[in-house]
Amino acid sequence: MAQKLNIYVSSDSKLSIKNSNLLLQKSDDIINIPIDIISSIVVDSYHSYFSQNLLSCLSRQGITLIICDETHMPTTLLLPFCTHSVGNLNLRAQLKCKNQTKAILWQNIVKAKLNNQANLLDIFGLNSVDVLKNLANKVLLNDKDNKEAYGARIYFLSAFGDEFARRDGGFINSMLNFGYSLVRSKIARTIAAKGLMPQIGIYHDSFLNNFNLADDMIEPYRPFVDAYLFWYLQNSGEIDSEFDSTHKKFLISIFDKTVLIDNKRFLLDIAIAIEQSIESLLRVFKDKENTRLLMPILDKDFLI
Repeated sequence: MAQKLNIYVSSDSKLSIKNSNLLLQKSDDIINIPIDIISSIVVDSYHSYFSQNLLSCLSRQGITLIICDETHMPTTLLLPFCTHSVGNLNLRAQLKCKNQTKAILWQNIVKAKLNNQANLLDIFGLNSVDVLKNLANKVLLNDKDNKEAYGARIYFLSAFGDEFARRDGGFINSMLNFGYSLVRSKIARTIAAKGLMPQIGIYHDSFLNNFNLADDMIEPYRPFVDAYLFWYLQNSGEIDSEFDSTHKKFLISIFDKTVLIDNKRFLLDIAIAIEQSIESLLRVFKDKENTRLLMPILDKDFLI
């Protein structure tokens, strides 16, 4: 599949559609982009305008639209309704998923996340690789003794130092939050396009969260954002900069990278790598004997 564009709009613009082209107008300058080569659009300008026709077209074409708020963080995601019969069948299968199956799925998701965190530490020559690998091997059904949280504490301290805390603000956390939001949006978009309900999760179950299932499926993908950021920090020398549009453009380019899934390499993008994971989840929902999720494996080739 040909690589598609992930577009970042950082200044006030008018976005519309004409003759199957995205028209991106900034003052007197108009950019034409064929709609069929676009994967996603991130709008990070507070006074941009969208035509209704454009929004309908993006939904039909399966293009992710992410809108940032005045703090420049993603807050809105355009999701389509899946109106065909296959989508309805997929939703029925999701709703019938048994708790035992969900417990196995979450166990496997946490294992994959811990292994990817260990792989990041190994790639960059950091400590605690074996600790995280051992934790991954000991994850119980539904991760009922919370190896994920214990591993996260060890992992972030090993990756970003003893003074680092995810709850704090600052440059690194801003980069992580923006990157996670981008990947989460892509996953939520793929889930909805398959006719599944993003609100109904495997493990996450908050009635205040419209993206419980996306928050389940993102976990093995988070270390890819971490690795991309860590690579950037090493090569740029930045540690505590002002988070700006340059950094956002860099993070959006993560979707041009490839990831290893089921011994094959796929672009980390909607309908490519992420779709492999969601399609495998669908197969689990439909087949009571199948609990095999296809999840990404972080390796050094991701950073090439």
